[in-house]
Amino acid sequence: MFFPTTLVGSYPQPDWLIDRAKLAGRFPPRVRARELWRVPEPWLASAQDDATLLAIRAQEAAGLAMHFEMARDWPRAVKHLRDAAHSAGRHYAHREAAHYLAKAEFP
Repeated sequence: MFFPTTLVGSYPQPDWLIDRAKLAGRFPPRVRARELWRVPEPWLASAQDDATLLAIRAQEAAGLAMHFEMARDWPRAVKHLRDAAHSAGRHYAHREAAHYLAKAEFP
């Protein structure tokens, strides 16, 4: 069984993790370059894991919103749409965030 999805692509690394100004000055971008990361080496792997978990939570919220929309459980759909919008906004996916908020406003 396949379910429709509301996410395509991937989120960029959050600003607290990578220095975008330094990244923009490199071609091609090299994430292995230590000077790009804002987090010191001893904590870098943990910070990268945290960023991954934030992206997964965003995907979970979008999936749960879709599930509750299909079930016509509007209070829970709206809660997860708002969660998905918040996560998308934190990842600079502003169109996606606006889409979720519009759906939450008029389910």
